[in-house]
Amino acid sequence: MLNKIYSTASKLTHPRKLLRERQLRKAGISPHDLYTYNLPWLIARNFNVVLDIGAARGTHALLFRRLFPNARILAFEPLPENFAELTRRTSGQPNIERHQCALSDQDGLMDFHLGGADYADSSSLLPMSQNHRKLWPGSGTDQCIKVQTRCLDSLFEVGRNERVFVKMDVQGGEIMAINGGKKAFSAVDTVVVEVSMRPLYTGSPTFHVLYEKMYSFGFQYAGILEQMFSPDRSGEVIQSDVIFRRGIGNI
Repeated sequence: MLNKIYSTASKLTHPRKLLRERQLRKAGISPHDLYTYNLPWLIARNFNVVLDIGAARGTHALLFRRLFPNARILAFEPLPENFAELTRRTSGQPNIERHQCALSDQDGLMDFHLGGADYADSSSLLPMSQNHRKLWPGSGTDQCIKVQTRCLDSLFEVGRNERVFVKMDVQGGEIMAINGGKKAFSAVDTVVVEVSMRPLYTGSPTFHVLYEKMYSFGFQYAGILEQMFSPDRSGEVIQSDVIFRRGIGNI
């Protein structure tokens, strides 16, 4: 989860914008994330369940609590330091369930490859590629920790009349997470998933592989929420937060 460009501009006047952003940060919410996700079509979906897969330190969980005040939120995060901060930030919030695990296609223990001191959010179930390390010098280590892995279907079952939104940011582990949640993903309404345009982790899926996987579950590609460009001079798109929706045209 690396820094991305702003994709949506605030329409507030400048002084009010600064005041609002201070208030958001005090509440633990990134203004950038609010501008990105506070979209009329998304809010209108009226989700009553949100799955925050790769919840990091809880900024998105707090954001979704604000955008969908009546939703049940399940936050999944394996890194101990991140999970402790996630717990601290969300412990006073209603209907937020925290799970210290990485979602995968099996229940058990797996190696979790650490991204480094300044790149903790780049840690992954998959080894970091040399391409990633070249683009972001200082990222990647040879250190691993054991983390609990769980299948989504063993933790969550979609109920009748539930409209589910998924935000997934798992650094190359997307296919494993989906395969462990086949029942859940078959009933999910909307997914926003961080996708790499070129492999940044060994064995990670490309956009085309992930697109085919989502299509097999009945999703349609619905655009890009935001994207990140290469830090080198090429200006190439490296990652995108891609939207997949079910039943487009039948809202």
